[in-house]
This record gives sequence, C-alpha cells and structure tokens, in this order.
Amino acid sequence: MTDLAPHVERHIESAIANLATLVAFPSIAADQTTKMDDCVAFLEAQLADLGGAVQVLRLPGARPLVFAEIPGRSPRSLLFYQHYDVQPTGPRDLWQSEPFTLTERDGYMYARGIADNKGNLAARLAALRVLLDAEGELPLTVRFLIEGEEEIGSPHLIAYLEQYDHLLRADGCLWEGGYRDPNGRLTLSLGIKGICKLHLRVHGPERDLHGKYAPLAKNPALRLAAALSVLADSDGTVLAPGYYNPVRKPNEQERIWLDDAAGDVDTMQREIGLGPMPVNDGRAALERLLYFSGCNVAGFVAGGVGSEGRNIVPAKAEAALEFRLVPDQEPESVYGQLTSHLVVNGFDDIEVSYVHGVLPARTAPDHPLVPAALGAIEAIYGQPPVVHPNSPGTGPMSNVCHSRGMAAVAMGVGHPASNTHAPNENIGINDYRLGIEVVAELLRRFAEI
Repeated sequence: MTDLAPHVERHIESAIANLATLVAFPSIAADQTTKMDDCVAFLEAQLADLGGAVQVLRLPGARPLVFAEIPGRSPRSLLFYQHYDVQPTGPRDLWQSEPFTLTERDGYMYARGIADNKGNLAARLAALRVLLDAEGELPLTVRFLIEGEEEIGSPHLIAYLEQYDHLLRADGCLWEGGYRDPNGRLTLSLGIKGICKLHLRVHGPERDLHGKYAPLAKNPALRLAAALSVLADSDGTVLAPGYYNPVRKPNEQERIWLDDAAGDVDTMQREIGLGPMPVNDGRAALERLLYFSGCNVAGFVAGGVGSEGRNIVPAKAEAALEFRLVPDQEPESVYGQLTSHLVVNGFDDIEVSYVHGVLPARTAPDHPLVPAALGAIEAIYGQPPVVHPNSPGTGPMSNVCHSRGMAAVAMGVGHPASNTHAPNENIGINDYRLGIEVVAELLRRFAEI
C-alpha cells in the first residue's frame, strides 16, 4: 500500500487553512438569528471539489443538511455523520483569543467548535483529499451527512432521515468525534450514551416579594432543592425505584477493555479538571464514566446573586436536569419513572417538562468496521487504542445508525483538555495531522474486510 504520511504532509497546510475558514463561520444553532448559508456553501464547495455529488437538503424551519456521495472502487460504503453547528461562545472575557478566529499557540489550535465538531469534519475532508492524491480514487464509496442542529438536540434530524432515507444509508458509519484519553492513547468508541433532559419549575408567591415576607411565603428555591434531593443523592445516583433495572452490566469483553483502558485517577483529574470525585480508583472512575447513569443538575435559577442579588422571596425556581442513559434505558420510561417518584413523595406541585430524549446505542465488536478501525489506529499511532463500548457523551447515533441497521464507531482529534463547549476550545496540531491519516487508513482497511 502507498505510504500515506508524505501525502498528509503535502496537504497539512491547506487542511489547516480549510479548518481556519470553517471555524470562522459563527454557526451557533441555538442563535436563531445566525445565518448558516455561508458555512453550508463552503462545505458544498469543498465536497464538490472532492468529486462529490452534493445536495443541500432542506425542511421547513430546519437548518440545512448537507449530503454528498463520493464514489470509490469497492462496493462497500461508509457514512460520515458530522455537524457544522457549534455551541455559543460563553463568556468572551474567558477566551484568550477570538472564538471564531483560529489561533495557534504552543502546538494547539483554538476556536469555538474546533474540537466539536469542525476539526473532525475538516480532518475527514482532508483524508479524502490525501487518498485521492495518493491513489487517484477512493477505496470505497463515502457519504456525508452533515447536519446543522446537533448542538440543540437535532430536532429535525428524524424528519430528514425519513424523507431522505434512500440517501443516508451505508455499510457502516464513522461518527463525528473522539479524543485521546488522559494517558495519551486514542479512544475508539463503539457507541454513545442516550439522554433524557427535563425542565423542573415550582411556583412560590404570585410575584417576587420583599424578603421580610419570607416567614409567610413558600420559597420555591427551597422547595425545588428538596425535590432534587428526593430524585438523586449528592453523587447523582438516581433514587427512583426501578431506574437501574434495565441497565446492562459489562460483559467479559467489556471488562477486558476496562482493565486495559483504566489509567491513573490523578492524571484523569488533572487533565480534565474534575476536582473532587466520588471514586478514587482509575478503573472504578472509568467504569462510572462509561456505565453510570445519573442525574446532573445542569442549571438552577431562582432570584439572583452578586450584582444581580435582591432581598426577595423569588416567585419561581427552575432547574434543568439531564440523565445520561445507558443500554437498555429509554428516555420516555425514565421521564415517567421520575415524574411518578416526585408525585409519590409529595412533590406533585413540581412542574416537570420533557425537553428532549435520545436512545443509547452500541455496536457489536465483531462488526467488520471494528477490526478495520482497530487496525487503522494501531498502524498510524503505533499502539492499539483504548476501546470504550460507548462514549460518555450523547448524540443521535441510534436514530442515524442502529435503528436503521448500521454499525457505528467514533474516533477523533480531541484530547482531555480540549475544553469542548467551554472557552478556549482547542485541538493539537499533531492530533489533527494524525486524525487525517488514520481516517484515510480506516477507509482503505474497511474497503478490504
């Protein structure tokens, strides 16, 4: 086989330039005033330049979905699921450089969305360019599904999948992202956690009242805090009966992967910036990260503090909750369990709204895509990857892949301190370079298995 490394070096500068252009588009899906047309047009041009038959698919009220098919010599096909939308920047004063300007510092590249998910998207586009340069054609047919609403829960993706089902299928799928683990080894994920997102609200007085009325008024913040303590303990363990009944235990192969992947807990704390943890053993920490389904209070609002503080009894209190689900939990069932648990415990005054749900997904390790990915990673990185049965993160993998009969794996260009969704999001330049080469190698191997 052709050595790909020289071809990667030949294209790395243009690959970084294309990445710089891509991250310059402020494609924040949560901001309805943001126009996506320029970003979509750039991707359309990039894919067409690679020889792709490109379609920009549209549905009423939805961000456009970019589809492309680039033919290859093998009858086998691989779908790339990607997204071009990004999270809001967060506090600008915490950024050391402009969020939508790619900035290089000390071997790393900084910009909003560069780790999630534009760095992975640009690396995969570059991998195709490398293969075309090295071999004149792709080893298999590649299809792209690039959506613009992943960071807001992909609200229109199912409708896209239903309407364009004939386009959005393949023999396997390379999912949108991944990272090196805290010990420096690339992670290969065979699945993803699901999610159940809820919004809780409780009302107190008819309007914000002077704090002197606290002895008479029901404080909604205290009431909501009490309800949360009934839902979960301080470590996030859910207290609703039956919540953990469907959860699968690690099988023998997964226990072997856990033993191999477990690292030093101090390194994990330092690299990720975790602070105090509920466990102090690396193996236990990794198992909890991948297999634990708990309650996370992502936001709690009542009144104000600091410069926004007032001496009041607030009129209402609200909380945003998320439950990361593992096989075989289902978001609708979780919603029902939690709502019933609150009512049984006397919290029928808590308004519980179902915001969003996604099923968990896992790929069988004997699917041909898995050994192809394992072999590609070992060939390019010089060591086997850490294998996770599922990522601790969430995405619509079940909708795109498993419910439609496709296997999926995920690997990418991030690292533990990529600050995904946070200020100073970044990836390593060398991780980007290796990410290009390993995707190209994966395509060659999957075409032949």
